[in-house]
Amino acid sequence: MNKELLNRFDHACAYCGDADASPVDEHVVPMNRASVGLHAWGNIVPACRPCNNAKKDDPWYGHPMLDEPRREAISAYITEYRYEPDVDELKIVMAKLYELADQQTRALVEFGLVASRPYIAGMHTSPPAELIAPTLATGEEAIDTPS
Repeated sequence: MNKELLNRFDHACAYCGDADASPVDEHVVPMNRASVGLHAWGNIVPACRPCNNAKKDDPWYGHPMLDEPRREAISAYITEYRYEPDVDELKIVMAKLYELADQQTRALVEFGLVASRPYIAGMHTSPPAELIAPTLATGEEAIDTPS
């Protein structure tokens, strides 16, 4: 957790004010496909784990532990760092990135399957490599072993 950020929120949870809990990075606007929040100044506040877990993907201003002074502090922080991403544009970019990642993942899986077919097909008729190596050293014939 960044010291400057902790100082700004008095080393306490931005939502409930608990100063005893070990704070974690909480994204005011969640980092997910729907909200497309960024890991950037103006979008990260310190939060105790219970508050972080309670908020989930809900809007920050509706947090059940948030009182008016803390709501104003978070709002001022967001304003100061001008955290106003173009969400519509980010959603388009994110959708394209997820589509690209999906295509690449599928291609890698397919490549792995194609590359492993000869090995998988031969698994049931050939002994493992550790059984073949000793036979090569002794000159004896390898014996096909059932799996």
